[in-house]
Amino acid sequence: MRIRMNSLLNILLPMCLLGFTGAYLVYFNRIFNENTRWIFFIGIFTFLILRKSLLRFWDPVLVLIISVYLIWCFLTSFWSNVYILSLSKSAMLSLIIITMVTAGIEWVKTRSWENSINYIGLLAYIAFFAAFFGKFEGMAASSIPGTPYRGAFVTGTNMLGFYMAASFPFFLWKAYQ
Repeated sequence: MRIRMNSLLNILLPMCLLGFTGAYLVYFNRIFNENTRWIFFIGIFTFLILRKSLLRFWDPVLVLIISVYLIWCFLTSFWSNVYILSLSKSAMLSLIIITMVTAGIEWVKTRSWENSINYIGLLAYIAFFAAFFGKFEGMAASSIPGTPYRGAFVTGTNMLGFYMAASFPFFLWKAYQ
C-alpha cells in the first residue's frame, strides 16, 4: 500500500494545529492535551525531515524576520528567574516555529491560492460553534454586569478570543469566494 505524501500533509497539518490548540477546548482536551500535542508535532516534523524540505523554500527575508524574533526570545530568557527553563522553552518554540512555517509553505505549495488556508477550517468551525453555544462565567452571570463571556468548548475568554482571531481569515476568505 502506497500513501501519497500530500494526503499525509492533509491530515498532519490540521491535526498538529489542533494538537497545540486543542488542550484548551473542553470536549477535545482528552485527545489533544499538553502531552499528546507532541505526538502530532513529531509526526509533522518527521514528515518534513523525510521529504527533505525543512528549510528548503525559505527566502532570506523570511529567515531574517524569524531569526530576529527567535533571537529576541532567547535573549529575554536571561532575565527570567529560572532562565534554564526559559531557554528550553525558547528552543522548543524555535523548533515549532520552523516546523510550522515550513509545513505552511508545503501546504501552499501543493494547493491553489483558493484553497491555501483551508487547514484552518477545522479549528475555525470548532471555534465558531464554541462561540455560538457559549455561556457566561460565574454563578449568577445574568445578574452580574461585566461577567466575561466564554465559549462552550473553550476553557477561558482569552482563548476564545484567540480562536476567533485565528479563524477570522478563514471565514473572510470563504465569504469572499
